[in-house]
Amino acid sequence: MRAQKEELLFRAMEQGLSGRSDEATASLGALESMLDVDAVPEDLGYQLFATAVRHRLAGAGAGSRNPYLHPDASER
Repeated sequence: MRAQKEELLFRAMEQGLSGRSDEATASLGALESMLDVDAVPEDLGYQLFATAVRHRLAGAGAGSRNPYLHPDASER
């Protein structure tokens, strides 16, 4: 059985893949409200994944690159 935080993250990913962006955003909001990165070190992983999923839901596709990792991409 998955932990509640993991369940919310997977639910958000499934909802996003199904085109239900509003539901995915709500699931991510519920997850993020449970996180305490300062007190629970494993919450950082959940926060990073939730941020990545939220970024994708906002329309930033695979073509978008991190300018710190790929500085030449920002010149395009």
